[in-house]
Amino acid sequence: YHNVSQTGKVAVTLDTEALGHVAAEFDVTGNRISGMVVYENTTAKATLEQLEKQVSETLSAEGDRQVTVSLVHTKSVDLGRFGQDRSTDGVDDTVSTATLYQTAKAFLTALKGFEF
Repeated sequence: YHNVSQTGKVAVTLDTEALGHVAAEFDVTGNRISGMVVYENTTAKATLEQLEKQVSETLSAEGDRQVTVSLVHTKSVDLGRFGQDRSTDGVDDTVSTATLYQTAKAFLTALKGFEF
């Protein structure tokens, strides 16, 4: 999910049997990437902690940006609304779509490496 009206932000949502509902949102600026991975299935915590570490390492290795990715558990993740109604305050409109997609790709590539 990439909302073109909110440049600098990209979200990835998924629903799998093993992980349940998972949503990841990343804010990208010229010098940092901050992300949040939200999940509801408590049995997925260990896998997502490994995923969070791998994504952080991958994104850090790809450039000079400071990377922070947080893992958040919640009782319910509404995938249909995730990434919606976000503020554009502080958003960097100079970040290219390619950079945003590379950020999302790092998350999906790390996820693909896990066996469920």
